[in-house]
Amino acid sequence: MKSAFLVLALLVFAVVVTLAVARAQWRVGTASAVARLSAAAPHTTPAAFAPARLDSLPAPVARYLRAVLRDGAPIARRVVIRHEGGFRADSASGTWSPFRSVQHFTAGTPGFVWDAQVRMAPVLDVYVRDELIGGSGAMRARLAALVPVADAAGSPELASGALHRWLAEAAWFPTALLPSAFLSWVAMDDSTASAVASTSRATVKLTFRFGPDSLLREVWTPERSRDVGGVPVPTPWGANYSDWQWRGDVRVPARGEAAWTLPSGRFAYWRGTLAGVTYD
Repeated sequence: MKSAFLVLALLVFAVVVTLAVARAQWRVGTASAVARLSAAAPHTTPAAFAPARLDSLPAPVARYLRAVLRDGAPIARRVVIRHEGGFRADSASGTWSPFRSVQHFTAGTPGFVWDAQVRMAPVLDVYVRDELIGGSGAMRARLAALVPVADAAGSPELASGALHRWLAEAAWFPTALLPSAFLSWVAMDDSTASAVASTSRATVKLTFRFGPDSLLREVWTPERSRDVGGVPVPTPWGANYSDWQWRGDVRVPARGEAAWTLPSGRFAYWRGTLAGVTYD
């Protein structure tokens, strides 16, 4: 009996140590990705927002940026955002799994590293890291930070999908939506405009729709790449925003939701609440 108990104790100890090592290695991988993200971004001189920069923009975009940026607001170069909320991997399931995430962005050029933990069972998390670095996209996921679930990088579809995401999530660092070498606007009507973003690997377009209060309500594209059994399928995709709050000199949504439009209907798969934001 004692020997059986000892064997069981050693097995439990081995599992605990293995998981601890896997989590430590995951953190090292994330730190390495964030370092590569920073190295890939240009080092720019700090600057401040001036309303005169809006003169060439479509009217709804200019109104939006005036509504979310105070005169003299710093132009963000790097941003760290924390979200909490729910995630669904399966359109057939009504179950939302809680998640928490930390996301590092470069705003001077498109890039991010998203590090998330999704709770799939009472003591079991899936660790997910998405990247857009130097124009290339990547996605990795491991059960308990140990067992590979997904590992993909370098494809054109990942590059464009990650750039779509960066452009949509710029609602949390709106100075990145000012015209630049990699971002331009196309006028549509008095409540919508399209943003076009480019990297060395992809060019994407998102339609931005604004409300009567000039704030951003949703973004939408008819063709964002969605993985279906390992095959990239262009699929309508969008995100919406609500509960706008001032964070210093910047007004951002405290809540957001992302969804695919499938043949069976709208599938919301991400719902997040802003837990913190830091601008550099």
